[in-house]
Amino acid sequence: MTALATNAEPNPVFWAVNPHLPSRRRAQRPGLRLWPVGTVLALAFTAALAAASLVFYAGWELLDVRGLKPERRIDSRTLFDLVKLAIGVVAGAGALVALAVAYRRQRVDENGALCDTTRLHTERFTTAVSQLGDDSPAVRLGGVHALSGLADERKLKRLQKDLSRLRTDMRRRSTA
Repeated sequence: MTALATNAEPNPVFWAVNPHLPSRRRAQRPGLRLWPVGTVLALAFTAALAAASLVFYAGWELLDVRGLKPERRIDSRTLFDLVKLAIGVVAGAGALVALAVAYRRQRVDENGALCDTTRLHTERFTTAVSQLGDDSPAVRLGGVHALSGLADERKLKRLQKDLSRLRTDMRRRSTA
């Protein structure tokens, strides 16, 4: 059973490889957390409707409208204006949907890139650590250098210092 499944503290190596994670709670809930598309679209349409209502009310008050003159029949100009308004509303709704879908796609792509980067660093870390157990001192030193490179990339100062000490010690032992 893993540390994530038992709610125990995850392995410190995980945090050395993934220092960009903001908190340890995130490791307990891996994956991308997105709201359902229907909820996002409903909230976006509600917000758009509220904004349109606010703009309409502000315009109504600024123009100081006292009432509307009722008409039994509409002329072609008014009908054309209504058609333009309907097309504008449909276009705005389509743009809102496209914006929500594009934002969601961007979040999914960013998460995929983050997973790929983490997988790459984990593979490099595993390879470097396996080199530390080799019989040849040159291969072990290569593993230390590989770990040092990973520490440099992730800007892990403490690990860099420890690896520098280990490299120095290994060089001394190999020359003695």
